[in-house]
Amino acid sequence: MILSIITTLYKSEPYIRKCLDSLLDQDFDETDYELVIVDDGSPDNCVKIIQEEYLPNHNNIVLVRRENGGLPEARNTGLDNIHGKYVTFVDPDDYVQPDSYCKLIRHVQENSLDMLRFNYNQIDESTGEIIPKYKESLISVKYEDKVVDGETFLGKYLGYACYVWQFIFKSSLFLETNIRFREKVFDDADVLPRVLLNVNRVSSVDMVVYNYMLRQGSLANAISFEGAKKKLNGFFYIIEQYNSLYTRYNDRYAKKWLDSSVWNAYVGILQLCAVYDYKNVREYIDRFNSVNHLPVSTYNRYIKKKVHISLSHLMPRIYCYIYHCLHK
Repeated sequence: MILSIITTLYKSEPYIRKCLDSLLDQDFDETDYELVIVDDGSPDNCVKIIQEEYLPNHNNIVLVRRENGGLPEARNTGLDNIHGKYVTFVDPDDYVQPDSYCKLIRHVQENSLDMLRFNYNQIDESTGEIIPKYKESLISVKYEDKVVDGETFLGKYLGYACYVWQFIFKSSLFLETNIRFREKVFDDADVLPRVLLNVNRVSSVDMVVYNYMLRQGSLANAISFEGAKKKLNGFFYIIEQYNSLYTRYNDRYAKKWLDSSVWNAYVGILQLCAVYDYKNVREYIDRFNSVNHLPVSTYNRYIKKKVHISLSHLMPRIYCYIYHCLHK
């Protein structure tokens, strides 16, 4: 088995057919790749659709069922059931370009890669139009077809777009290191720097493969108070993990990436606090100061984000107050 594609199911009924049809519309023989679909206790008709419409017609589909535990654990269950030498991830509300994975695998094999990154489009679900990527992604991400080690890739090429669905991995990077998904808010940002520590050869191709669907909720940045608290805890988790990883990286640009990522997370904390829990701003500032030991950095950030990071560092309470007044 050459390639395993992991996707997960949870309330994915409106999208799953388009996703699976795109994964089956590949120039691979079905004996060479598999779709490992993990049902994360989805309460809708996703499983019924797969059992009735797909399993009878495709021998390369593996359906694994589990109680609901969230995306990281569902992805881990997928990893426990793969057979391919290589693995990639696809979210069930997204889809991929036809006849793309064979080209990617050929590139991986010809260059003896541990990981390969490819490009993607952001699609507005309501209009079907391509939405321009975030300025920071355009500035920081480099799709150079150059083979480097994982530390160099993190510091100079990854940029600030941490999506596991942008990569094909050697399965051994997970299976032989016991690296698994953990954080339920920023699971991709948690796992990628840990994987890259074990990578000797990684590269990119500037080829659009993945179509990332932006829903109305995400376009409006809708979030509840409970969602805000969950995201705040996620930011603190990432800050703690990046502080821990810092001593394991030797590349100075990789260290700058970790520095800047931590301080960008701090901006996120102050902004969420300003809107959802302003009365406890002092508590969040003190908590950050107690867990972070990395120097402030605006490495590879675009000008607006540089300003936000600098202000949050120099005068966090004033920054939070201004943001509170503008967004309350």
